[in-house]
Amino acid sequence: MYKYIFLTLIIISNALPSEPNAESGIGILSGLWIPTGDAKLLGVHPVAGVNLSFRKEKISLRLELQIRFLQSRDTYSVLFLGEDKNTRAFLGGFYGIFTEYDFLQYPSTSFSLLAGIGIDNINSCSINDNKYIMQDIGKSIGISYKYYFNNRFYIKPHLLYTFVYYPNPNGTSLKGNTVSLLLTLSSGHKPPEYFKSMNIK
Repeated sequence: MYKYIFLTLIIISNALPSEPNAESGIGILSGLWIPTGDAKLLGVHPVAGVNLSFRKEKISLRLELQIRFLQSRDTYSVLFLGEDKNTRAFLGGFYGIFTEYDFLQYPSTSFSLLAGIGIDNINSCSINDNKYIMQDIGKSIGISYKYYFNNRFYIKPHLLYTFVYYPNPNGTSLKGNTVSLLLTLSSGHKPPEYFKSMNIK
């Protein structure tokens, strides 16, 4: 699926710069990933990631890669290579697409609603070339706030709620959605006051 996501990105990146008022940008992010339900035993994990974004007026599209790391809080079991294994190993990832709509705009700030979809997984065991990966299609909704330092950089705290289920047959149940508290530093998008000063609506 991620190959199609990157193909979509290439198509958009070639198309948007020729569109009036279209912008592209790159960002880095960090934050916390918080599982709920049975998945709470995995514990809270730090998140790091990068994204590429494209915006036209109040709507933006963002391709994002996130990595979650450190061991799980508690031990959980998996059936790996025909054997029950207890482990605290954890390496999580997400790659997908988000769309965002600025529903409130001020001269140097804005508030947005966002939704996204992508591949969400946990790599819990690895021996040689054999890996045990629990994977699902994560579907996210959230809200964000942007503060523009100038015409090149902005910072964006955002809150995401993701509907996901990590399948672990014959192992510990990891059923539960997740919450992400993230902070993005991005470049390439201009603040709303810039477009107003240029009489662009």
